[in-house]
Amino acid sequence: MNTWMLRLPFRHLREHPGRSLLGILSIALGTAVYLSIALASSSALRSFQAGVAAVAGKAQLRLQSPGAALDEVLYAQVRRRPEVKHAAPVVETMVEIKGQESSSVVLLGIDPFSEGPLRDYQFLSGSGLDQEAFINFLTRPGWVMLSAPLAARLHLAPGDGFTAVVGALVRNLRVAGIFRTPGDLYPLEGAIMLMDLGQAQELLDRVGRLDYVDLIVEGDIETVAALLRGILPPGVEIATPGSQAEYMAGLVAAYRLNLSVLSAIALFVGMFLIYQSVTLSVVRRRREIGLLRTLGMTRGQVMLLFLTEGILSGVLGGLVGLVLGVALAQAALGMVAQSLTSLYQPAAAGEVWLEGRVLLQAWVLAVGATFLASWVPAREASRTKVRAVWYKEELEEKLAGWARSSFLMGIGVLGMAGIAALIKVGHGIPWPAFLSAFLILLGFSLFTPLVAWWLGWRLSPIFRRYLGFAGDMGCRYLSGSLSRSAVSIAALSTALGLVIAVVAMIGSFRQTVDDWVMRSISGDIFFGPAVFSTAGYDQFLPPEVLRDLQRDDRIADLYHYRCVRLPFKDRYILVIGGSFDILERHGGLWFLSGDPRGTVARARSEGQILVTEPFAETFGVEEGEWVDLPTPSGPQRLQIAGVFYDYRTDGAAVWMDRGLFQKFWHDDRLNAVRIYLKDQGRTKEFQADLRQKYQGRYRLSALSHRDLKDGILRIFDETFALTYALEGVAVLVAVFGIITTFLVLVMERERELALLQALGASRGQIMGMVLVESGLASLLSFVLGALAGSVLALLLILVINKQAFGWTIHLSFNPDIYWQSLLLVLVLGLAAGAYPAWRAIRPHLAVILKEE
Repeated sequence: MNTWMLRLPFRHLREHPGRSLLGILSIALGTAVYLSIALASSSALRSFQAGVAAVAGKAQLRLQSPGAALDEVLYAQVRRRPEVKHAAPVVETMVEIKGQESSSVVLLGIDPFSEGPLRDYQFLSGSGLDQEAFINFLTRPGWVMLSAPLAARLHLAPGDGFTAVVGALVRNLRVAGIFRTPGDLYPLEGAIMLMDLGQAQELLDRVGRLDYVDLIVEGDIETVAALLRGILPPGVEIATPGSQAEYMAGLVAAYRLNLSVLSAIALFVGMFLIYQSVTLSVVRRRREIGLLRTLGMTRGQVMLLFLTEGILSGVLGGLVGLVLGVALAQAALGMVAQSLTSLYQPAAAGEVWLEGRVLLQAWVLAVGATFLASWVPAREASRTKVRAVWYKEELEEKLAGWARSSFLMGIGVLGMAGIAALIKVGHGIPWPAFLSAFLILLGFSLFTPLVAWWLGWRLSPIFRRYLGFAGDMGCRYLSGSLSRSAVSIAALSTALGLVIAVVAMIGSFRQTVDDWVMRSISGDIFFGPAVFSTAGYDQFLPPEVLRDLQRDDRIADLYHYRCVRLPFKDRYILVIGGSFDILERHGGLWFLSGDPRGTVARARSEGQILVTEPFAETFGVEEGEWVDLPTPSGPQRLQIAGVFYDYRTDGAAVWMDRGLFQKFWHDDRLNAVRIYLKDQGRTKEFQADLRQKYQGRYRLSALSHRDLKDGILRIFDETFALTYALEGVAVLVAVFGIITTFLVLVMERERELALLQALGASRGQIMGMVLVESGLASLLSFVLGALAGSVLALLLILVINKQAFGWTIHLSFNPDIYWQSLLLVLVLGLAAGAYPAWRAIRPHLAVILKEE
C-alpha cells in the first residue's frame, strides 16, 4: 500500500486539532479512570497479600482452630514430631497506638528462639541485636520491637515509651529495638510490632493459648498435612499461611468488579465520542471520499482510512490515559483502602504497584473500544456510492431510514438484556447481570436516531407558532442532522442514565440500611471496647465491667454479644453468639418471612441457627436446610431456623444462642453488650456515667442507638464516595461530546447560516435556532437517560446487588434526582450551544458567501 494512504489520517487529525484533541482526551480520561481503579484495587489487595506473606515467612503449614485459640500444649506435641522440621508459636492481635494520629498496628507475640528458620527478623544494630535490648525484650513486660517503617512514622527510638490501646485496656509500652523483615515486606505498610510470646500472652489475657503455629516440614507437604490431621484433636485444622490472602481476595472480588464496571462506563461514553468523531469526519469529507473513489481508491482502502483515523485516536488517547491513570491511582488508592478497611478488614496501601499486565489491559481496552466505535462509520463510508457522496442530503435521508432499523435493534438489545438479567450464576461474579447493564445502556442509545427525528418533526409546528422562524428551523435542524447530533445525544443520555441509576440505587440502599438499623439493632446503648477489630474480633469487655453492669439497677436487660471470624468454604464468615432470650423479649432481627420472635424462640429451644441473607445467597441455602459448620469442637451439623436481612460489612454470618456458642467454643468472654435501660429518657445521662466511671482504667465506647446509626451511615457514605466520583467523570466526558457536536454543526453550517442572514434572518433568529436545537437535544438526552437510568436502577437493586452481595434492597423512589438531572442537562446543553450560536453570528457574510 502507498505510504500516502497512511498519511491521510494524520493529516486530517492535524487539520482539525480541536476536535481531534477532544476525542483523544475523552478516550484518555476513560482509560485513566479505568486504570486508576484497577491499579488502586490491585495495589490495596497486593499490599495485604504482601503483609500476609511477611507474617507467614517461610512457613509451609499452619495449625489453627476456627475462630478460637489453640492450647499451647499442642505446640509441644507437634514440635516433637519427626516430620516437623521447625515450629513457631504465635499470638496475634490488632492494637491502636495513641499519638497525634491514631494508628492501627499488628502485634505479634513470638518466641524469638523459634522464629529464625521461619521469618528471620533482622534487628537493626551494629552486630546483631544489642544484648541489653534483647534482655529487655524477653524479660520486661511491655517492651516491644517496632518495625523500621513504624518507628520512623511515629518518630520512636529504642528506649522511648508510647501509649497503646490493647483491647479495652490502655497500656504504656516501651521500644526495646527496631527490626526489618526480609524484603522489607510488612502488613499494613509496616504497622507491626513484636513482643515476647509470654509477655504478649499476659498482656492479651491468653496465657496458655496461641492463635496459630507455623510449621516447616520434612518431605511432601500434602503427605505431612494428612499425617498431622490424623493426630490433631477435633476442631484443629491445617491450612496454608497464604489462605488468608486467598479468602480476602474472594471476599472483595465483587467490590472490585463493581468499581471496574463503573469506571469502564466512562470509557463506554468515550466510545460514543470516537464514533461521533469518525462519523463527523465521514460527513465533512464526503466530497473527498468521492474524489478518492473516482481516482481509483477501493472500498477496503476507504474503510482502512477511517479505521486508521479512529484507531490513532485510541492509541494516542490510551497512552495519555496510562500516564494520567497512574497519577490518579495514588488518589484512588487511599479511597479504596479506606473502603476495604470499613467493609472487610484493616488494609493500608501507600504505594501504587505498577503491573505491566494491568497497564497493557487498559491500553488494549482503549484501542479496542476505539476500533469498535470506528467500525460502523468506517464501514458506512466504504459502502457509500460515488454519486451519493456529492449530496449530503442523501446521507441524512439514508440515516433517517436507518433510524427505524436502529430502533428495532434497540428493542432487540433490551430483550437480550432482559434474558441476561434472568441468568443467575450459582456462585461467583454475576457476569450476565453486568452484561445486562451494558446492554440496557446500548439499547436506549439505539433509540436516539428515530426519537430525535420524530421529536424534531412533531415539535416543528408547535415551535413555529410560539417561537417563529427560529423555533421551526431549530426543530428541522434536530431531525435533519442525525449523522452529527444523534451520537452526542446518546453519549449524554448514557452518562445521565448511569448517574440516575446509581443515585437511585444508593438512595434506596441507604434508606434500606436506615430501616434495618431501626428495626434490627435494638437496645439503648452499645457498650464495648473502643477498638473493635474487624480482623479477629479479639477485643473483649473486661469481666469486672460486666459484673458492674449486671448489678446496676438502672438496667432492664443486657444482651451479650460474642463474635468470631472463621473460614468457611472459600471465604470468611462471621459466627455470632447472642442472648436469644433477650431477642425474644425485645426483638432485633428482621426476617425475610415468618414470626421473628417465634423463629428466635425455636432456634434457642431446638439448638438451631439463624443465617443472614448474604449467607443464604452466597452458599445457596434456605430455611430448614442443614449446614456443616467448622468449630473448635469439630464440624457441627446445624439446621437453619430462619433467614434475616443483614447489612453489616462482612455480610455472610451465622447467629446462634450464646449457650450453643459456648458449647462449641468453650469461651465465655464477650465482645460487647447491648444495654436496655428501664428509663430510655436517661440514655445520655447513663452514657456519661459510663464514660466517667471507666475512662481512667479502660478504653470503652458507649454508643447510643442514634450514635450507632450515624456511624453506620457515615461508613456507608464514605464507601460510595468513589462511586459518585466515577459518575462525575462519565458526565464530564459526555459534556465534551455535546460541546464539540454543536461547534462542528455551526462550522458546517457557516455558509447556510450566512445565506439565511443575507435573506433577512436576524442574528437573534440565528442564535435562537442553535439554542432551540441544543435545548431539544439536551431534553431528549434527559428523557432517554431517565428511562435508561430507571431500568438500570431496577437491575442494580433487584439483580446485581442481590447476586454480588446477597443484599435485598427495598426500592425507594426519590424524584429529586430526575428534576435535578433535567435542570443540569438543560443548563449544560444551552451553555454548550451558546458559544457556537455566538460564533455563528460573528463571521462577515461577504467573506463566506464569496466562497460560494
